[in-house]
Amino acid sequence: MFKELKNKLIADGKLKRYVIYALGEIFLIVIGILVAMNLDDWNDNQKDILRSESFLKEIHFDLKSDTAIFGEEIRKIDKIIFYKSMLLQKDSLRLIESDIIISVLTVGYHNLRINEGSYIKMKESGIAAPDKYNKLFKRINAYYVFNKTYLENRNDWEVGLYERDMNQWIFQDKVEIKIGSATNDFQDAAVKRKNLIGMLESPQGRNVLKMSLFRENQMKETYKIVEKSANKLLIKIDSLSLK
Repeated sequence: MFKELKNKLIADGKLKRYVIYALGEIFLIVIGILVAMNLDDWNDNQKDILRSESFLKEIHFDLKSDTAIFGEEIRKIDKIIFYKSMLLQKDSLRLIESDIIISVLTVGYHNLRINEGSYIKMKESGIAAPDKYNKLFKRINAYYVFNKTYLENRNDWEVGLYERDMNQWIFQDKVEIKIGSATNDFQDAAVKRKNLIGMLESPQGRNVLKMSLFRENQMKETYKIVEKSANKLLIKIDSLSLK
């Protein structure tokens, strides 16, 4: 129809009307191209949104798992703090069995790390955050970058103090320490008990125990900070009501 109209206008010599027609035809073509481009952009944006939401669900799962693990470790540290505090009290120290005292003194370090598997996968995908999730993605990135470094530094600090504690309790010639599944203990139980109490009541032993207690409290606070920041991020993701 447009072709017939164009030919008729040219045949009638109505150049002005033809020019207007030609411009209109160009305008329609441009509009069609723009609509097609916008539709492609919209489709790409929808794909990015769906991919982003998929990653957010995976990160949500990791955060949920981390909060459970850190929460459990905090409760474990509370028990260790309780028993180590008892060892600093003369009356309660003398009521606790030797094996329990030794197990409290030689309890391992914590060394927790955040699960960044889904976050790394998201980063490696090269996905560009859609506008609606741009701020959230920045918060997620800040959470993982900060807490990874923060935990590594605190864990290294704790391991250093733990190794110093072990040197105090293991490499001495007063008390034989049972390690792992080893069951042979050649030291007389009464002598062992007397020497163990003596070590813990000495200024050196009490100072080592106090530093050990300080380490436990510091790691508890460290894990509470990470747990709190993870919970804040979880609340933010939960508010999106992802399907």
